[in-house]
Amino acid sequence: MPMFGLTPTETGQDSADWSGSTHRGPCRVVAADERRARLFAANVFTDRAATRTPAGLLPASPWMRRGLVAAARIVGSADNLKADGTVMVPSDPGDPGGSYRVVGTGRMVLAGPLQIRHANAIRITMPEERPATANLSVPALRTEVERLRQDCAEAYQVIGSLADRAGLLQYPAVVKALENLDAATRGDPRPHADLLPIFLPDNENH
Repeated sequence: MPMFGLTPTETGQDSADWSGSTHRGPCRVVAADERRARLFAANVFTDRAATRTPAGLLPASPWMRRGLVAAARIVGSADNLKADGTVMVPSDPGDPGGSYRVVGTGRMVLAGPLQIRHANAIRITMPEERPATANLSVPALRTEVERLRQDCAEAYQVIGSLADRAGLLQYPAVVKALENLDAATRGDPRPHADLLPIFLPDNENH
């Protein structure tokens, strides 16, 4: 199983998003790809006791943002023999080039088997749009945007974890959905306008 090194960037050290992480240094994550590595790190390091935003939300996870955390695949380390989802930090915080210790797993653990029941496909359509923000003031709109970005950041982690658990993380529809959520979290343009309707293969055949 591949392993990735995640390292906070120097330019992103002052980001307010770090207030929502229990770890602010380098880490190593056993994962099939960079997307999963970031997701696992975000799951392990999210600080549920962090100070909430004015909208009452936890800060977005910095581990999902390439501008705040750089990622590189590590080759030739015995640590990648550990289980998928394993997250490690330096044994000595002052020596990131030394040994690493396991702090947890970023994989979502479900009480029972996750099953997606459908005949041949799941078809999801866009709900009717409603002008929910038509009567909001500018400060209220800013608060609403902050809340929606946080919702997108949390949805990214939940959907990514569930899709990984169900073996659907590699499907184009899921990848597009995660990329749209990632862009929304950062306030970037929406990369995929053709997401809906979504068709997923039968659970028994994927």
